[in-house]
Amino acid sequence: MNITKLLSLLALSTTLSFSQTTMCFKQNHKDFSTLEKTPLDGGACDSKKSLTQMKTEGWSVSDIKIDNNNYIYILKKDELTIKNIDLQALENQILKRLEQKEEIENKNDLAERKMRMSISGKNMYIQKCQSCHGEKGEALPGQSRALDNMSLFDFMQTIRDYNNGSGYDRGTAFQMLPYANLMDKKDINNVYLYLQSINQKEETPTNKN
Repeated sequence: MNITKLLSLLALSTTLSFSQTTMCFKQNHKDFSTLEKTPLDGGACDSKKSLTQMKTEGWSVSDIKIDNNNYIYILKKDELTIKNIDLQALENQILKRLEQKEEIENKNDLAERKMRMSISGKNMYIQKCQSCHGEKGEALPGQSRALDNMSLFDFMQTIRDYNNGSGYDRGTAFQMLPYANLMDKKDINNVYLYLQSINQKEETPTNKN
């Protein structure tokens, strides 16, 4: 729904209900059959309006007291008045809440995406990397480089070096080359994110897939 239409509906539907009360009476009226059509004294009747007329204007009998030929009516009338609303302020408030909701949803989506990436990275790391690089990427002496202190750029660049041949002369690179050939950008980000999570790093991968 268009925000302007929504605000218009809110303005029309936001009402304040209140009741009016008045007391009308008639003294020494002996013919009860004509009482409702006889002008009543006092209150909103003001010796001009009968009970029938008052009812047509929205008044209803809340209570009646009869003492011989004297009648006292307590009349009530409910009225609805549109409450004054600052539409601009209301619009700003609604937009702010929508922005806050969107921000929360985006954070939740990001957290969920990072969790999925981390789980995927964990599976790949345990299956392909852990035997040489250690449980947390700390490296095993004489077998590999430490991964736990690398930046995302260095981590990604190292994999690319293996793929283009420039990193092939590093230590036991021949063991790493087949795994590097299997990893695309998404895999690299996922593994890096997993290492971040278990080592409590703060840098965030750039992959948006």
